[in-house]
Amino acid sequence: MLTLNFRCIRAMLLGLLAFTATDGYSAEPQVQLTDLKGQVHSGELTELNEGALRLGSKPGTSWKRSEVLRLDWPRRPSGLLEDSPQLLLANGDRLGILPVEINEESLTGTWHQFPAWSEIQVPLETLRGGILLSPRGLLERARSLARLRDQQEKQDLFYLVNGDRLPGQLESLQKNAFQLQTNVGMSTLAMETVKSFGMNPELTSFPAAKTPQSLLFLEDGSQITINDFKLVNDSELQCQAAFGADLVVPIEQIVSLQFLGGAIEFLSDLEPVEFISTPYLNRKWPLRKNQNAIGGPLRLEGREYARGLGMHSQAVCSYDLKGEYISFQATVGIDAAADGRGSVIFRVLTDGKTVFTSEILRGKSAPVLIGPLSLDGVKRLTLAVDFADEGDILDHANWCDALMIKATK
Repeated sequence: MLTLNFRCIRAMLLGLLAFTATDGYSAEPQVQLTDLKGQVHSGELTELNEGALRLGSKPGTSWKRSEVLRLDWPRRPSGLLEDSPQLLLANGDRLGILPVEINEESLTGTWHQFPAWSEIQVPLETLRGGILLSPRGLLERARSLARLRDQQEKQDLFYLVNGDRLPGQLESLQKNAFQLQTNVGMSTLAMETVKSFGMNPELTSFPAAKTPQSLLFLEDGSQITINDFKLVNDSELQCQAAFGADLVVPIEQIVSLQFLGGAIEFLSDLEPVEFISTPYLNRKWPLRKNQNAIGGPLRLEGREYARGLGMHSQAVCSYDLKGEYISFQATVGIDAAADGRGSVIFRVLTDGKTVFTSEILRGKSAPVLIGPLSLDGVKRLTLAVDFADEGDILDHANWCDALMIKATK
């Protein structure tokens, strides 16, 4: 009898474990909500719109949008636009879109990893460029993005598979072929011959935000700034992209929703009053906004961040706060482009007093969350990245989601 009971109990336990491993049950929270105080709340998302958010149905589980920093679906890994085609917009948004047609006004494309979704139209003036064939390796991908984003030549540029670069004026894309007006006439480029293309920066613009916006992160790695949004039928997020398109996004494809504006101020939206680069040898590195030290996406441990600062040791960056903020926070570490190398120490100073010093962080170290640190009455905030024990070799230091919370009046 004892043997029979043990077998029955063992079978029940195995069955329970198998059930837990499926979507039938999970001890993990469906959604994590982080408020402006840095406190994390977990539960089932039951309401989401521009006015309010709610987890579950119990009293005390609702927040105004202005009280929330972000929503995360922790069970979903953050995707990366590695081998997918992607569009880079003038505001920094990146979409996993494959162009299908281009005319004088817009680009029409399909979602590479979401083929069942409707086609999307992107106004041509908001487009910074596109990558059709992603380079291998983080360093080459970073360089390719930086090349499109930082293009200064006053014309469209096409980068071909054979290594050539063809300037001109993009006329259209039809039937998998680009039509490009060049100095020697009209050229036809088959899509399979094009690695990437950049748009004339003189013709690029983006509509100014009229209300607080949000950043939507999808499972494919797309990052989209959105305006209005609301949860529909507990399964879809209806929203308007900042570039103008109306979107209907299944909740199951969302990784996180990060709120902008209001009491939230990202350091990358501000100009520092001082930035000093003191290289180990001769090369001085610039301060990068929303990019890593070499101009690529900010990445820590397989996760990409849309907002933040990229520095290279040794560097000091200061901001004049005028006592208008109550807290600061950031996630720091060495960018993935360092390929596991590099060694730095992060420091935060308020009015010249050190309030945070990290241990030596290396390329293989886990990211570190700083704060929230009090800024009550603080006039100057200083971020510093110091050499550690390997000089400045690959010291690509990231201050991801570096933000402050404004004091309410």
